[in-house]
Amino acid sequence: QKRAHGREQTAKLVETAGAVLACGLEPLVVAGDRAAMTAMVLHAANDGGLRRCRVVRSDGRVLAEGVPPKVSVRRQGEELVAAEPIPPEEATDPKIVNQVLPIRAAGQPALQLELSCEVELPKWTAWQVMAGLAGAGVIGTVVQGWVLLKLRSRLRGAGAISEALMAMNRGETS
Repeated sequence: QKRAHGREQTAKLVETAGAVLACGLEPLVVAGDRAAMTAMVLHAANDGGLRRCRVVRSDGRVLAEGVPPKVSVRRQGEELVAAEPIPPEEATDPKIVNQVLPIRAAGQPALQLELSCEVELPKWTAWQVMAGLAGAGVIGTVVQGWVLLKLRSRLRGAGAISEALMAMNRGETS
């Protein structure tokens, strides 16, 4: 359940970040500013902790890459590098969230923003469970003490009668 929740939260985060990034990239695509696109994608990948963040053309060529070993700025007219496909084991891995979002720029060919992020389980979940159990233990102890006090106050009279009867049985008269 924690893994599913962590995956769902990561997917929402990647989708939101991707939508914002795609909107920011649209004017840069129209202007043809590949250096600014690369800088924006690089910052998004670094700040968002993304495994993959790239802008890919419809023909499969990478326009901007955000993973540091693959980042390169090419001169005008140089051939673009073909995008490596997402490995099948990564595409089906439940620990990785992959998103592909369209970038819609007027008068430009179809572009896609590919994002990939590892699912991280929140570190507070273990502490949350322990805190809940500790809270239940504290509440149980308080209730048990309260019940003991109530029983002792009610049984105090029965204890006094019992002591008096035992004293009479031993022969005491006072």
